[in-house]
Amino acid sequence: MFSKLSIRAKIIAVVSLLIAALAGMGLLAAKELQAINGNTVEIATNWLPSVRMLGELKTGVVSYRATMRAHLIAETIEEKAAVEKTLQAIVESNATIRKTYGPMISSPEERALYQDFAKRWQD
Repeated sequence: MFSKLSIRAKIIAVVSLLIAALAGMGLLAAKELQAINGNTVEIATNWLPSVRMLGELKTGVVSYRATMRAHLIAETIEEKAAVEKTLQAIVESNATIRKTYGPMISSPEERALYQDFAKRWQD
């Protein structure tokens, strides 16, 4: 079938086929880049802020526990009162972080875990 065509026609056919394949690959790449961009936007707007809030909440819980330990080992009433003020500030900070994090929850599993956590750490 191709033996009857001239070399010029064969080269034009091969180059045309390569250009069509290249255009198809370009369209596929553009489509995949749109999907990647959508995932990147979701990560930047939803996941990263909630991960940051969880990190702050973890830090707050660790601070709460350390402050409770300091309260338990305080020997004088003045020391205990000072630690209680610090403890109250930590509790308020944790409550603010929890209120900020609550609306960021996006999956039912995450919401169930958060509600279980919230039951143990009531304001």
